[in-house]
Amino acid sequence: MADDRDTDAEHDPEERRVAHALVAGEPDALADAFARWGDMIHALCTRWADVDAADDLTQQVFIAAWRSRANFDPSRGVLPAWLVGIARNTTNRSFRGAREVPTDPADAGHDLPVEDHADALADEVLVAHALAELPEAHRLSLELSYWEGLTQAEVATRLDLPLGTVKSHQRRGLQRLRTLLEVSHDQR
Repeated sequence: MADDRDTDAEHDPEERRVAHALVAGEPDALADAFARWGDMIHALCTRWADVDAADDLTQQVFIAAWRSRANFDPSRGVLPAWLVGIARNTTNRSFRGAREVPTDPADAGHDLPVEDHADALADEVLVAHALAELPEAHRLSLELSYWEGLTQAEVATRLDLPLGTVKSHQRRGLQRLRTLLEVSHDQR
């Protein structure tokens, strides 16, 4: 039986093509990666910085990806997850030492350190990307349960599906998410 991770990492032929081209150092690969995932990385960077700083951070992420492209193995993971890991590390490095200590003792402890925000946001982006990879029926069923708080029976009613179908969609969707996120975690 084939390793599920190999199949999952190769689920999108265009993503696979860009990943292999990047690793091979093909001149257009970086532009292709930026065109495909630049907005996602920029959105991640804007969560911590103003737009100008996010622009610089996004550029740094793609430069770092190009420079360390030999470290990425397309058979072990997906390129967007690897880029998110680079974004997390780049953002953490840029804000280390720039954190301010709260001047008001009442403010102490209310905000997580930047690293914790970065990790949480990176996880959020990875989950969103993984959800987008699911078949629509599985994704919608999970979103209704987890984001709207509907029971499986309520999801079945909302989607006009048999309860057993909703349960199957959610079980398969969660299994696929687990596999996608394990591959993403391995890239960190």
